[in-house]
Amino acid sequence: MSLSERFRAGQGRIMLDPGHGGRDAGAVGLYGLLEKEFVLDLARRAAGVLKRKLPGSEVLLTRADDRFLPLDKRTAMANERDADVFVSIHANSSPLRGTHGIETYLLSEASSSRALEIAARENDVTVAEMTDLQKILYDLMLRSKVNESRDLAEDVHRSLLAQLGRRYPGVNDLGVKRGPFYVLLGAQMPGILVEVGFITNPADAKRSLQGAFRQAIAEGIAEGVVRFVGGAARTARTGPVGPKGEARPPRPAAR
Repeated sequence: MSLSERFRAGQGRIMLDPGHGGRDAGAVGLYGLLEKEFVLDLARRAAGVLKRKLPGSEVLLTRADDRFLPLDKRTAMANERDADVFVSIHANSSPLRGTHGIETYLLSEASSSRALEIAARENDVTVAEMTDLQKILYDLMLRSKVNESRDLAEDVHRSLLAQLGRRYPGVNDLGVKRGPFYVLLGAQMPGILVEVGFITNPADAKRSLQGAFRQAIAEGIAEGVVRFVGGAARTARTGPVGPKGEARPPRPAAR
């Protein structure tokens, strides 16, 4: 059964991952914004949109409240639940207040020095400590779903830009990029990390306080995922669904 067929049959599973949480606040923005709170609200909103647009399919969150989760636990949860798609949602920061915009990442070696710096921040390590991870990525990429993750990243990124661009002027397109993010390591499904804006930028931060802006981001993420799972010709997982052609195992009980 292909990916699109599975979702049409109401058997798809999507794992949304609100970044940070608990003792890890993530980026600290203007106007009292904390990344961990902001992205949890976005994930909840996106889950609601996905449930409406993909009836019958299961939409899961790595965390539904303010709790700390190690980075490797997040993709492990997606693997355990046999998710079809993994989307980690984050908000950006910069010491330069004028920096703003949206960027989307898939797992790879860093495509630029700035991508490496962002990955180091999200991984909670120094740039120097990223060296070992960069070394193992080439072998990992040979076994991972790089092409599917690229398609997912492009679909979500385009959808976010379109959704926000219709309502808010001057949305800055920072592009689809590659980076060594721990939270994407080990994912057995297409996975991406979305940086939805800079909460250290006055305009982005002010908008991020608004429910309508948050809903537009959530709708953009959800619509991009819907577009991706419907793209059977590109994204179908056309091999057997389970090992040796077995049917997909029953869903684990919710925890």
